[in-house]
Amino acid sequence: MKINGKKLPGQWLAALVAYGLALPTAGFLGMSRALPATEPPVMEQTEATEETIPESSEVPESDMETETAQEIVEENSFSARYEALPQDQKQLLEDIRVAVAAEDMVQAAKLLDKKQEVLAQIFYGTFEGERFLYDGSTISEEIEGEGLVFTMPEILFYGTFQDGQPQGNCLALQFVNVDSPRYNFSNGVWSSGKMNGQGATGYCYYENVPQGEYAWVEKQGQFVDDEMEGSISYEIRGTDDTLSHWDMNVSQGKIQLDERWTHLDDAGEYQLMSADSVSHAYLIADDQVDQVLWMNLLGWD
Repeated sequence: MKINGKKLPGQWLAALVAYGLALPTAGFLGMSRALPATEPPVMEQTEATEETIPESSEVPESDMETETAQEIVEENSFSARYEALPQDQKQLLEDIRVAVAAEDMVQAAKLLDKKQEVLAQIFYGTFEGERFLYDGSTISEEIEGEGLVFTMPEILFYGTFQDGQPQGNCLALQFVNVDSPRYNFSNGVWSSGKMNGQGATGYCYYENVPQGEYAWVEKQGQFVDDEMEGSISYEIRGTDDTLSHWDMNVSQGKIQLDERWTHLDDAGEYQLMSADSVSHAYLIADDQVDQVLWMNLLGWD
């Protein structure tokens, strides 16, 4: 080998061969491009390595894809969807939450009635029919803690939740409008998504009570897996605000007849007189005695 027409000594040739074999491929190629003919190759090693191994500022494509996927997930999260809601829809959710937190069931029912289309848009449109928990400041797909949950646009639960189910004190409310607007309710202690403990269930016509209907009905007592158990009370209020109530014994949601009941042979039914009015009687047909009639009106599932 010659440099500038001069033959290199044997030790230089050996050094070049050894240097070329030991140098990484990328560095060696860079050196061959930049090596000046008049300088020793050892002095060029540092310069060649610095030139051919620049620090890259580019983000690997796989990392970019991961970041993009994360951004899509964040943009599609329930909290992000809540933030994108118009202010009037946010205010509607808050107004309903405040009403049920105060157990103002009439006000809550009126909001469910008046804003049916908006609530349907929020539930089926924005949140694609999936249940969510609203805690007063944001919305989460994780149904944990205290807050408001819609199972349908016209059915809501308010209270404490654990493992995605009502757990502890909870109020369930449903708006119904057939002949007149009314709400159904179940309020009490829940466990594993069912009423288990002291509670009440019933309904109320808060405007224009239909003929033949009571304005307000409530069954109160102990619940076991949504069915009433033990000694319970049944109370009604007529259109004239007259209250009547009965005390009954129930097992697994079925009436347990005792000596207070009178059988009306001609009518084929049993009768129990009201505890506070001799003019009011509760009647149950013979074929209904073994039916489960005393239960939670609003199940979670």
